[in-house]
Amino acid sequence: IAYAKLARVALKLKRWEQAEHAAGKALDLATAEFSMPQELRLETAFAGANCARQRKRFEAAARFYSAALALAPTPAELAEAVAWLEPHDLNPLWPAHVRSTLGDLARRLGHGP
Repeated sequence: IAYAKLARVALKLKRWEQAEHAAGKALDLATAEFSMPQELRLETAFAGANCARQRKRFEAAARFYSAALALAPTPAELAEAVAWLEPHDLNPLWPAHVRSTLGDLARRLGHGP
C-alpha cells in the first residue's frame, strides 16, 4: 500500500518516472499475502498508465491498462476513476481522452454499448 500511496503523491507532483515505478511495484506486490483493496489497485493501475503515457512508454501504459481490465471494475468504480484522473494533466484534450479510454474499458467489460 505504501508504494500505491507513493505513486499517487509522485503523480500529483508530476514526477512521472517515480510515479510509474511506484505504481508498478505496488501492483507487483499486491498478492494474496499483501492484499490491496480493489479500488486502490484500480487507481494505482490508472496512475501507472497515466505516467507511462506521459513518458511516451506506450507498451508500459498498455500493461497498466491490462492490469486495470483484469480487475473488472464496476461502472461506479470507472466513474470514480474518471473523476480522479481528469485533473492530472493540463492538456485540454486530456479529459476527453480519459472519458474515451474508460468508456472503451467499460464496453470491453460489458457495461454498455
